[in-house]
Amino acid sequence: MIKTDIASDIKAVLGDKYKIYVDNNSLGYINIDKDMTIEKQIADYESHIVGIFRTQAGEIVALKDLFSSSFSFSIDFIVPIESVVTFYDDVDILISTMNGSLNDNETYRYIITFNSPIPLENTGPIDGVFYQKISLTGFIAHSDQSMFGNDFQVFINEVEVKGVISHNASVHVETDIRTVESGLTPQVLKKYVINTLSLTMHTRLDDTIASDLMRYIYYPQMFEDNPTVSVRVNYNGNTRNWLNAVLIEVTEDTSIGGYVILSCTLMKTVI
Repeated sequence: MIKTDIASDIKAVLGDKYKIYVDNNSLGYINIDKDMTIEKQIADYESHIVGIFRTQAGEIVALKDLFSSSFSFSIDFIVPIESVVTFYDDVDILISTMNGSLNDNETYRYIITFNSPIPLENTGPIDGVFYQKISLTGFIAHSDQSMFGNDFQVFINEVEVKGVISHNASVHVETDIRTVESGLTPQVLKKYVINTLSLTMHTRLDDTIASDLMRYIYYPQMFEDNPTVSVRVNYNGNTRNWLNAVLIEVTEDTSIGGYVILSCTLMKTVI
């Protein structure tokens, strides 16, 4: 998972006296023992400068084949008061080493940028020691591996698209009120299962998927023909195929030079 890898890269620069836990976005932390007691937490604070690495999903990045998405991050460090000066020295080394540099791993690449550290409130005393919370924030753009570890691949007409996906399934029921001996009761006439798939993607203007979708923006009368596409979704080793999904909406969100950010919505109805 990208977040844990980046946290490890940051810790490697800061050194062994630091320990960084990763927030897994479900109110839990990676690398914290399940049987962590208060005593163990205090011992951890005494032996390391502890930081909590949190992320918030950002926007897709319109740089095809270089970066596919981005997120902001914060690392909240709990620093003993007597170590604050050396902490800032260590952070200066971290920023000068990693800020703006391209980190190329086997399956993905990322660029990280840092803001200046911000001192927050003092805490303590914890076992007689006072601490200061210091927040280090920044921004990360990364390539197409999922930062959450749950990789999604979406293909439209067998062309893979990159971006943000929203998937919805619902039941639509048509009813009629009929009078029976016990009173009025609804009678089900038809029941539909409706699947909608919304994609926000970045692509080059001269790519096939972009040119196909942009036609519907400039020639909206094409929607009258109920255009259909095939959709294939790969998720954690599973494959789902939609044949004849109906294209119902296309939006051009942003155009940056030769790149464009497009949103489209597809619908599949099953009776």
